[in-house]
Amino acid sequence: MKTTLPPALVQAYRQAWYEVWLPASGQMSSQVQDTPSLLQVDVAHAPLRQTMQRLNARQACLLTACNPRGQLLPAAENTRRMQALRQALQAEGWTWTPALGRDPLGQWPGEESLLIWHMDRAQARYWGRQWAQNAVLVFGDDAIPRLECLR
Repeated sequence: MKTTLPPALVQAYRQAWYEVWLPASGQMSSQVQDTPSLLQVDVAHAPLRQTMQRLNARQACLLTACNPRGQLLPAAENTRRMQALRQALQAEGWTWTPALGRDPLGQWPGEESLLIWHMDRAQARYWGRQWAQNAVLVFGDDAIPRLECLR
């Protein structure tokens, strides 16, 4: 993958933990699992694959609006950006489940994120760029998270 991002930053994204609260049933609703599923880049995750199958989602992506271009923002600004992202996605008819990107070493604060069902790679790249992100995770029908650098 060609990118202008520093190798250490790409490695940090690859080593991050991505916690996703999968829907408790096959239907999208406010009910999600009590405990998040832990996803990692390039690692298969059977519960996610099963959920994608139940939702007939052949693709998905994980996106945040927090900390654009890797610049740490105050919590209130990240909260405002995430609210705006949810509103924009809702206006376009997308569905999602809550997620959190987490640094396993605790050197970077967790970033509220969304796992957006049915969003393909091109759409994920578009939305990620709209929200000034360095990267997004994309999922094909194999449900394996793949890092997609945007710069």
